[in-house]
Amino acid sequence: MHGGILPDGTFNTAAGKAEAQQAKNVTAAFAPETTALSAPAVFLPGAPHQKETAYTVRSLAGRAPDIRQPGHAAWDRCEEIKPLHEPWQQRKKGSTRFRAGYDEAYFYFRFLVTDSLLVSVDGNAEIAVAGGDRVEMFFAADSTLKEYYCLEISPQGRVLDYRAAHYRQFDDAWDLEGLEVSASPHAKGYQVSGRIPMAFFSTLLGKRGPLKGSSIHAGVFRADKTGPGASDGFNWYSWIMPQSPKPDFHIPSAFGIFRF
Repeated sequence: MHGGILPDGTFNTAAGKAEAQQAKNVTAAFAPETTALSAPAVFLPGAPHQKETAYTVRSLAGRAPDIRQPGHAAWDRCEEIKPLHEPWQQRKKGSTRFRAGYDEAYFYFRFLVTDSLLVSVDGNAEIAVAGGDRVEMFFAADSTLKEYYCLEISPQGRVLDYRAAHYRQFDDAWDLEGLEVSASPHAKGYQVSGRIPMAFFSTLLGKRGPLKGSSIHAGVFRADKTGPGASDGFNWYSWIMPQSPKPDFHIPSAFGIFRF
């Protein structure tokens, strides 16, 4: 990832990797509790048939949110996935909320996470993000996962992005050009907001022009480190419940549909 966190709290992919790895804090306020507009569908791991779950990415044309303000009024126009679930821990409900919207230029996203213990791993390599708490989004053109793209973002706004192919063939040299992220930890957890150029999704789908009416396959996840020790594990949260007896988001059943 060739990026950095700017003084205003925005993560800009053109700013240089060294700045991103050294940054410790970003400026953003945690949004207050809001009422869920939509709830995730729940499926049991290993179920023989699982219908696709869809999320409507609402248009924010003319009303784009400021990603540095998680309480910005524009977020209220987006449907909310609340909460993410913990499929492999007796199907517990978590305290992670997600909203997304788009306009002609960008796809906007926001995670609000309640977490009493934030864990991060120091290091200059992107892969250090995978050693601690983080939220995640995966995107694919279809359910084959022949090629898909992954973003993992820490509470401090550090980004691990990579291209992948089923099954678990990773290319961490890939960078999502134009990605911007604003994030901040706080007493009750952390928030992550950001925006992705719509050109990324146009390329993913092989389409030109507006994407209204188009769909992509997407996963929305969270990794919660249970303690600071190297031997401590993770609790895994997902929008939908993958058909897998053990934690695994890199399979088709972990993806739902985002409809523009």
